[in-house]
Amino acid sequence: MSYDETQEATAQLSHERIVIGSILTDADSVIPVIINMGARAEWFLEPRLASCWTILDGMYAAGKAIDLWLMLEQTRGEIPPGILEQCVDAVTTVAHAEHHAAYLLHAYERRYAITLAKRNLSTLEASTAAEAADMFAPIADAWLNVGNAPTVTIPLAAIGADQINQWEVPKPEGRVMWPLERLNQLVGGLEDELVYLCAGESVGKTALVLQMLRCNRAMKGALASLESSRARLVPRLVGQIARINTLSLKLGKGNPLMFKKARDAAQTLDSLPFTISDTPMDLERLTAWGRMEIKRGAKYLVVDNTRHIRTRQAYRSPVEQMRDVSIRLKALRDDVGVPVVVLHHSNADGDVSWSKDLRRDADILMFLRHNEDESRLPDEDNGYVGHWVVDCVVDKNRDGNKGFAVQAVFEKEIQTFVDKGYKA
Repeated sequence: MSYDETQEATAQLSHERIVIGSILTDADSVIPVIINMGARAEWFLEPRLASCWTILDGMYAAGKAIDLWLMLEQTRGEIPPGILEQCVDAVTTVAHAEHHAAYLLHAYERRYAITLAKRNLSTLEASTAAEAADMFAPIADAWLNVGNAPTVTIPLAAIGADQINQWEVPKPEGRVMWPLERLNQLVGGLEDELVYLCAGESVGKTALVLQMLRCNRAMKGALASLESSRARLVPRLVGQIARINTLSLKLGKGNPLMFKKARDAAQTLDSLPFTISDTPMDLERLTAWGRMEIKRGAKYLVVDNTRHIRTRQAYRSPVEQMRDVSIRLKALRDDVGVPVVVLHHSNADGDVSWSKDLRRDADILMFLRHNEDESRLPDEDNGYVGHWVVDCVVDKNRDGNKGFAVQAVFEKEIQTFVDKGYKA
């Protein structure tokens, strides 16, 4: 091995140790960033550190806590004593973990490219002139995939036949259904769409997606609640399940039957078919969260909401920021291939706030608008139980019906939507 090769090997090992050590020091900060970069065991040349990454990746995917002592217990008998301690000692600051991971990524891509170049050269040298012409396209495809996981190309005819078979014998259980039957009839269930659900304050967008998450019992979902804590969502869920006004309980106006219903509902919360994360996230963490939840078995993702996605950089305007958000959320949907439902605020004119990019990138764009004419505010005559009517306006639907509104009654006391009718 030459001096340069020795230096390169030493640098590679140093970066590997720092990446593993950074994860053991602060897994919650480091692992989402590295997963978002596409990390895998092939980045590591030291076999024991490659094994460490595989174990850590599995622990994180299973939702297990990670630190040095837990990892020592997990790898007892697999990793020789002292290896993990060396990794932690190599860390100067966890904030630089992304830089060290980027080195491993680029080094891996370089090794992959060199191997690919040698293989292509060997193949071309052994071919005839006539054969070489047929090799250019697959060689070009291979270079486009440098740094990506190997992909299997499915013939277009096979894709078409599979889709037609699905149309002929539809499987509703394979789609994410809306909590309003009229929307299911007119829009259909979700398969892999990017959906923006826009509304003003207190119109019910969070209540609607909670109802969606709760009702799709055969389809595990995942909610990134960036606006409300888990503790603030629990009363809404209890209200929906028990069909009681939890605000009355909070104000001391509940009766024994209401409290019993609330306790019975609370006992079912851990069996709900979705997970809730209320950890603050920027775009990098949000996309890493989405990929990890899919790895854990989620069939669709819900983000509540765009206003509360934190930023790592300074934007010149909210429009520029939302353009970045739109690009990244569309990329996330493309990567995971499942429905991604995103909550967003509408502006004073009732349109998409801050960005036309969201309108352009959305497969389905829906507005929730309070119908003041058909609603009735709480007053003494109705026992202070209001009647809120909301128009669910399907403004854009890339593959189906659009330009119509489904009316629903929003029962605010129990945070539940009920079909009212259809309005063209």
